[in-house]
Amino acid sequence: MFVFLSKLLDLAFTPLAWALTLGALSLALRVRWPRLSLGLGAVGLLVLYLFSTFPVAGALTRFVERGAHSTQRPGVVYDAVIVLGGMSEPGPSALAGTPQFGEAVERMLAGHAEVASGRATHLIISGGLIETDPAIPREADTVAETLLQLGLTDAQVIREDKSRNTRENALFTAELVRARGFKTLLLVTSAFHMKRSLGCFHAVGLDPDVLPTDWRAPGPGAANRNWTPRAEALDDSTRMFRELAGRLVYRARGWTTDAPAPTD
Repeated sequence: MFVFLSKLLDLAFTPLAWALTLGALSLALRVRWPRLSLGLGAVGLLVLYLFSTFPVAGALTRFVERGAHSTQRPGVVYDAVIVLGGMSEPGPSALAGTPQFGEAVERMLAGHAEVASGRATHLIISGGLIETDPAIPREADTVAETLLQLGLTDAQVIREDKSRNTRENALFTAELVRARGFKTLLLVTSAFHMKRSLGCFHAVGLDPDVLPTDWRAPGPGAANRNWTPRAEALDDSTRMFRELAGRLVYRARGWTTDAPAPTD
């Protein structure tokens, strides 16, 4: 139920939804309150425009990624590097018959590099499936098979294929970690997602070092000065607002904490 509700919440925290809501209100009020209707319509268009520009989307992305930095310790060989799902495209993978990956594929590549270079002994890929279609592969399986093709072994790759969100990533991974007696851990996920992810692992009693990847904030360049509305910028803004909403909800439910929770 929570997964379904979280998707509704995701929809509520999108600039496009705000603009459409304001537009609908503007239409509904156009006869009785024409001035208010005009104002709401103008605000809706302004919201849609601003969050569809690279300067605004970039500033929002920098804010969300702020504070993400690597705490990987030189010289430490980690028992496991934990790679969170969200990088593969399950539907296209099922249609193509081969793994298809999205923008966050750097998560997998970073995890692979840690194990392949000997900086970690095992790689735990954490990612299940929300859809119930049996033809759609679980993300842990898709990523694991790709890692095997890239040279890792079955003994090195551990699949956590039950989780459907960041909270469950932490819960089910903690079970694997404790069952195998792993002590030193390195958590890999996107920079914008790291704060909430680390908080979830703290809440289940784990204290991994972190390696953020898949940075989204733009560097200096022409894009930062381009005020032409673009769908890519709106997508970036939407992703960051969803992450901020997720942080609030997870904190309110006690699913994230700033320090590792005590365990029995």
